[in-house]
Order: sequence, then C-alpha cells, then structure tokens
Amino acid sequence: MHVPTFLRWTAATLGLGVWMMVSVGAQDAAPATAGEEAVPTLGNLPDGKPEAKPDGKADAETDGKPDGKKLEDLEPEAPREPLKGPLSQEQLIRELTAVQSLQARQRYVDALQRLDEIERVNPSVADIYNIRGSILLAPNLRDFDRAEEQFRKAARLRPDMVAADFNLAELFFVKHDWATATKGFAQVMEKFPKLPESVRHLVIFKQVLCALKLDQPKVAEKLVEENFTFMDNTPAYYFSQAAMAFAADKVSKAQEWLAKAGTIFKQADNLAYLDSLMEARWVPNIGLPPVDDAAGGQP
Repeated sequence: MHVPTFLRWTAATLGLGVWMMVSVGAQDAAPATAGEEAVPTLGNLPDGKPEAKPDGKADAETDGKPDGKKLEDLEPEAPREPLKGPLSQEQLIRELTAVQSLQARQRYVDALQRLDEIERVNPSVADIYNIRGSILLAPNLRDFDRAEEQFRKAARLRPDMVAADFNLAELFFVKHDWATATKGFAQVMEKFPKLPESVRHLVIFKQVLCALKLDQPKVAEKLVEENFTFMDNTPAYYFSQAAMAFAADKVSKAQEWLAKAGTIFKQADNLAYLDSLMEARWVPNIGLPPVDDAAGGQP
C-alpha cells in the first residue's frame, strides 16, 4: 500500500520520550517501546492511499476508501459533547489517538473537525498542527499550502520536533520540488545528528532520490557509498541501488534490486522506501495524482 511517508505524533511524544514513523491515513500502528532508540521499524507505515495491487496499481473505482465508498459518501462521526479544556496529558493522548483512528479509516473530515476541537482547548500543542498537515497531504486532499502552514506552525511551537521538520521536507518531495526537498532533508540531518538508524537512513535515501531527480548521479553515489552497506539493518542500500538503476533507465536491474530487498527484509521494513519510489514515479501507483515535473512538480 502507498502514501507519502510522514513522521507524525504518537502518544509517546507527549511525554514518554519516543516517537514513531508513520504516514498519512495510517492504520492503527503499534506503540513504540520506550527508550532512547525507540523508533519502531519502518513497518509502522500504514496509509491513506489506495492499496496497491501486485502490479503497483489500485482500484480507481473506490479510490481506496473503506468499504468501497467515496470520501464524500462517508457518514460523519456521531455528535458528542464539546471538549472542556485545557485537556490533561492523558485526555490529550486519548483525543489525538481518536484522531489517528479516524485518519486510519480515511475519515478525514471527521479527523480535521476533531483536531479543530482539540485546538480550541489546547492551542499550543504542536502535534495538532503536525497531524493536521499530514491529513491535508492525503492523496485525495493534497492541500499543499495549508499543509505547509501547519508543519511550520508545529515547528515554531516545538523547535525540537523532528516530525515537523521531516514533514516539511517531505512535502516538497511529494511536490517534486527536489532542490527544496533535499535542502530540507539536509537540515533535518544537521539539526538532529543523533537520529536512530531507521530514520537517518530514510532521510538520506530521500536525499539520494532528490540528487538523482536533479541529474546529480555522482552526488547520489557518494551519499550511498558514505552511508549505506548491504549489511545494514535497513533496506536503504538495496533501494538506493534500485533508484540509481531507475534513473539510468535500467528498469530490469532496478527490479532485481527491489526483489533482493523483498527477499532480505520484511515487507513492513521496505514500505517507506517503496513509497518514496512511488512518489518519485519510478514505481507505478494509480492512486497518486499526476505530477508535471516541467511545471515545478505541482499536481
């Protein structure tokens, strides 16, 4: 399945010192384990795009909506009592978890309305804006301007929030503004030098893709050589080799590297990397809107 990869809030970020890699429209992800290196595997990357079939395509009829329904056909969430704030940490975790559940079911209107309500009583919580930004980047919404505004607000409220900075760079990656995206990912690496390997490798991999899209194969090769090996605990090396093959129009070779990654690593470990190749349009996915690179990458 496919969606842009976004770092967004999990309950642990509100005080337990851990965070998680997830993506837009995520299915309910397993909680992370507390600890300094407690970033879960990249497998916790459920999504809000149509699920890809084996050939990389999705069902255009239902557009990936639950039970084959269109977004506008989904029933709104049942009315409930207005929140009375400010919310305690426990209440905030519960409310944001509920938002994530709505997002997981692609009930974006309900999720956004609930975020509005949480913002009303706890306006200074950066996670509200980070999650809202990720929802606004769902393929059937893709409101880039509003999403950027939300990510920037999250970063202002919490300058040490990795997710907001990553998401901002990812937004430009999704837009195919490769130059701005690679600068953003470089800033993430500079600002957060102690990222866990799973996240660090994904960020560098995205820099590799940006370099290739900017017709800078030597830069991409250097990034791979300096940061990845076939012995790593992530599939970054294999997917980087695939990306370089795609960029050189060696599709069969690229598919061989993808097959190797699929043999060595679990599907969950590969998902964020495969997603990135889909966003780069090297791996097809009918659920993604068309992008005109000649027009600056705007869908």
